[in-house]
Amino acid sequence: DLEGRTSNELSNIIEPSTRGNIIHKFCQHYKFGIEPFELMESIVNSFGIEYNNKTKSELDIYMENYLKYHREDYDKIYSEKEFYLLVEDSYIYGIIDRINIKNGKAEVWDFKTNRVNNKEQLIKMYSPQLQLYVNALKRISNFEIDRAAILFLETGDMVEIDIRKESLEKNFQDIKEFI
Repeated sequence: DLEGRTSNELSNIIEPSTRGNIIHKFCQHYKFGIEPFELMESIVNSFGIEYNNKTKSELDIYMENYLKYHREDYDKIYSEKEFYLLVEDSYIYGIIDRINIKNGKAEVWDFKTNRVNNKEQLIKMYSPQLQLYVNALKRISNFEIDRAAILFLETGDMVEIDIRKESLEKNFQDIKEFI
């Protein structure tokens, strides 16, 4: 019975975590000169999913919202950058979606493919994760970090996260206490 269901519910044919993995792969591999729909088709097929009108229509908005922000005028771009950070006597492992370097300064992006029903709640939920990434990058590199942002790919909103020194120190203390 399809009555009373939204178009979002009807169009969600790819399981959310798989959709997230597909979109992250697209963001990782897309470069100017690559045909975006061909890249998306190749990625979707690599997950054993048929790229048809339904899957295309479900994924298009995420791809289009990413492409609005895609630039290549950086000195260096790191995609899906893994790190280990020693905190107390434990290692924290993470993957930073994107680090853009320009003139020795870095910006950290985190891509989210969540349904955005309550953006403020999602910002509150994901800010500590992004602050951890900035903490890790500061501790394991020589980069000065200018900004950190969450890119909500469902809506195309890019939200900057507080990375002032006191916010990062509080985040690090919270992590130490958790451990």
